[in-house]
This record gives sequence, structure tokens and C-alpha cells, in this order.
Amino acid sequence: MPELLRAEGLARSFVTAHRRVEVLRDCSLSLAAGETLAIQGTSGSGKSTLLHILGTLDRPDAGRLSFAGRDLLSASARAASDFRRRELGFIFQFHHLLPEFSALENVALPALIGGARRAAASARASELLAQVGLGARSEHRPGELSGGEQQRVAVARALIARPRLVLADEPTGNLDAGTGLEVATLLFALCAEAGAGLLLVTHDQALALRAARRLRLADGRLSPD
Repeated sequence: MPELLRAEGLARSFVTAHRRVEVLRDCSLSLAAGETLAIQGTSGSGKSTLLHILGTLDRPDAGRLSFAGRDLLSASARAASDFRRRELGFIFQFHHLLPEFSALENVALPALIGGARRAAASARASELLAQVGLGARSEHRPGELSGGEQQRVAVARALIARPRLVLADEPTGNLDAGTGLEVATLLFALCAEAGAGLLLVTHDQALALRAARRLRLADGRLSPD
């Protein structure tokens, strides 16, 4: 499969009141189109920081980052925003659904922002909600859904624009074991069906083992698991 994402020598540090903390040191990875990759690490190891850089939500202090051969770090803020909207789907530990909108509206929103017509966005959202088992709950607001159902909506929302890459940050971290298993199964199945690559960061060994390939982040460095 062709290479989709490549990161080389990424470094990131933060300055506190007393010292500089090196969170990432010389981190390199690649991901092929349609591949699944899990990055494991303990809480505070820098997993979220790395994912934010890979998703162009943050910038590294050093290193290179490309997507399908395109240099991402030289892109303007507007170009980076367009890239995220077209090519990436994000899933976070907390669902970040808009409470005043229905499940259907939450899923359709990224497509609408991207310029899709309302009818087409709603039809696509309905299709995805049915795939995650929430076809009958599409008009419910987040407060009327369980935690597992809310995260299923978040999975559907991440796939609405047919992204080539889904980035997931502890996607089952707020769920009990049984519900987390259901959500993880849906996530991997839907990404495979869509041909989307999946890169997730987690401390959950069982979730990481579902990925075709695994890396470990410790002391700011990536290494094979």
C-alpha cells in the first residue's frame, strides 16, 4: 500500500515556570494507506501531544511531517484547516458532541461546514448512525444517550467526510470494558470498510493489540512494541 503519513525527527518541549520539559524527542513513524497503528504509552507520556502534531493541531519544535507526499509543516493555518477537514477524522477520549444538537446534526455538521448540501449530509449521517447501531436514536440529543452511544456518535462524526486517516486519542478511555470493546470493534470495522487508515494512541493493551502494528512511546521516544 502507498505511504499515507510520515513523521521524521519530531520534537516538542514545553517551558514551565521552572524548567523546559522535553515531551517528544526525535520521534519518527510512517503509516500506509488503510493501515492500523497503535501507539501505547502511560498517562503523561506525550501521546496526545504527538497525535495533535500528526493532526496539525500543534506544531513541533523540530522535524518533518508529510501526508501523501505533501509537506504539512509549511502549510498556512488556512491550508492546514482545509487539510484537516478534507483528509482527517478525529476521535477523542471525550466525545465533544454539541449538546443542543441531535445525534444526526452532530454527525452531519462537519460535512455541512465542508460545503455539503444539507440533504446529502443528513443522508450520509443517517447511514453512519445506522452502521453504529443508532439509527433509531438519531433525533436524540447527547444528554439523552449513554456514554457508549455518545462515543458511537463521535465515531460516526469522524467518518462523515470520508477521511483517508482517522486519528483517535484514547477512544475507549471513558468507557467500561464491555462498552469499550463494542466501540473499538465498530471503529476498526468502519475504518476497514471505508479504506481509511487508523492511528490511535492508548494505554489499553487490549485495544492496541487490535492494530496491525504497534509502537511504544516512553521517555519521549518511539520504539517498536
